[in-house]
Amino acid sequence: MGVWARGPSATSIDIPGIAEAMRPTLEAWMTGQLRFYNPQRSTAGNFDPVANTGGTATAEMIWDTGVNSAIIQPIRSPSRVDVGGQATGLLGIRFQVKHDSANMPTEELRSGVLIEVVNSGNAIIPNTWRFGLGEAIDSSLMWDRIFDAVLITGG
Repeated sequence: MGVWARGPSATSIDIPGIAEAMRPTLEAWMTGQLRFYNPQRSTAGNFDPVANTGGTATAEMIWDTGVNSAIIQPIRSPSRVDVGGQATGLLGIRFQVKHDSANMPTEELRSGVLIEVVNSGNAIIPNTWRFGLGEAIDSSLMWDRIFDAVLITGG
């Protein structure tokens, strides 16, 4: 009967068992790498207050997913929105990351966290793009972790 009926009765569904059975199939497609940064915890060094130079802020990295650990996929075409009175494009994207408890961030990932694509893997996404985390969905099936993010693409 396998994972479909390994519970208290023959009609029970073993969700963790299904996740364990399905996870290798999904992870075979994970060829990307991501880094998550918290811009609220940034450091700025070498600032010269007299010359008003230097001091570029660097956001703190809070999670590196590691190599071959993410699927990167646009979830819709860019939509046109007004940001600060200026028409701009907004691209929605979804990241699926391995459910690896040994390599999970220690803090909760919230809206506003920046996501850097280190290696886009099979996706055609420039590695220079930075995304703003919109929502951490987290699959209830525990196959992986799911994040929706946005990129402002310009006017």
